[in-house]
Amino acid sequence: MDEPKRSKRLFVASIVVLLLLSVTVTFAGYGPIVPLVDSDGDGEFDWSDNCRDSANSEQRDTDGDGVGDQCDDDSVIVPDLPDSDGDGVPDSDDSCPSDNPDDTDGDSVCDSADPCPSDNPDDTDGDSVCDSDDTCPSDNPDDTDGDGVCDSDDTCPGGDDGMDADDDGVPDACDNTAPSVSSVAITPNPLRVEDTAFCSFTFFDADGDPDSSTVEWFVNGASVGTGTTLSYGFVSDDVVTCTVTPNDGQTDGVQSSGSVTVINSSPTVSGVSISPNPLRVGDTAVCTYEFNDPDNNPDSSTVEWFVNGASVGTGTTLSRDFESGDVVTCTVTPNDGQTDGVQSSGSATVINSSPTVSGVSISPDPAYEWDTLTCSYNYSDPDGDPDSSTIEWFVNGVSAGTGSTLSSGFSADDTVRCEVTANDGTSNGNTGYAEIVISGIEH
Repeated sequence: MDEPKRSKRLFVASIVVLLLLSVTVTFAGYGPIVPLVDSDGDGEFDWSDNCRDSANSEQRDTDGDGVGDQCDDDSVIVPDLPDSDGDGVPDSDDSCPSDNPDDTDGDSVCDSADPCPSDNPDDTDGDSVCDSDDTCPSDNPDDTDGDGVCDSDDTCPGGDDGMDADDDGVPDACDNTAPSVSSVAITPNPLRVEDTAFCSFTFFDADGDPDSSTVEWFVNGASVGTGTTLSYGFVSDDVVTCTVTPNDGQTDGVQSSGSVTVINSSPTVSGVSISPNPLRVGDTAVCTYEFNDPDNNPDSSTVEWFVNGASVGTGTTLSRDFESGDVVTCTVTPNDGQTDGVQSSGSATVINSSPTVSGVSISPDPAYEWDTLTCSYNYSDPDGDPDSSTIEWFVNGVSAGTGSTLSSGFSADDTVRCEVTANDGTSNGNTGYAEIVISGIEH
């Protein structure tokens, strides 16, 4: 091949390669080197705009001929679709078919439905005034004290900013002084387990604000309650503390406390009594009672006995020669091993003890109708009272007389009985008897 033909072919091949490269770059989305220009301002660069001289952001091409409907004079174009707001977007494709522009403030609400079409957000502070018309768009209310300064920018939105007596930069209306408390104390003092503790204090507030202080109770450092009183949760030797936090409804002041140590509580006794009841001369008296100690300490109480007011012994029992009419008293002094409580007593009066008779007999035995019968017996009285016993005679079951002897009214084969009723002059005791049959032997 001669040189001219070879050079020509190389030239043609070069042209083809350049054309292919240009097509490849175009289809890759870059196109040939074209300036990034949007002549009609519809958001599409000229190199990809199907209607470069007339804005058509939708790039609609109804007949698919590559020419946008906005520039297409071809007779095959379909009739224009309805466009109520004349914004070049058919109603069927328009998110706001009645608005042009559709959404001025870009808040996704069509202007016709947007209470504040120029604001996004519409009403920041929720006071029903559009932000663009709101003097204080971040405040609701806008200016509480009416001083022309929005609350969010106002040093003291509740008062006159110009009044600052202490020159601390905070207007007087907003310059609250912290309150204080003093003389914090717990009563009663000393405090016992059965007591209700009361926390008292003196409140002071320079602004004259009312007392809104709080009280917290501690037992041995552990919180156990709030309020001005405490009636539980402590025992002997516990340290009870009330801590007051002064408050005037706005600001807390410096806390202050008062403490007491719980002392041992005095024990008590109740129901002191003597048994048996009634008490007689020969009985052993027993003193009983109920012991109570708020601290649950054991019973170390003592018992002392008195007879007619004179001390006669100690301990829970008393055995002695009581006499009828004696007043016996046991006095209990409650004690828990540490402290005596208030004494309590119980008393009983010794009543008369009944006398007894024994060994009743009739003599002589055997006896005859001419004998004088004598009734004998043994008498006993625990109180030592004299014998006032009575004797009654019966012959064949019929009363035949009284006294210690019977000398008539009976005959042979009669049954004679003497009955003795013990008596000490105060009360009757038992009744004893003896019987014999009168012998019938003649003399």
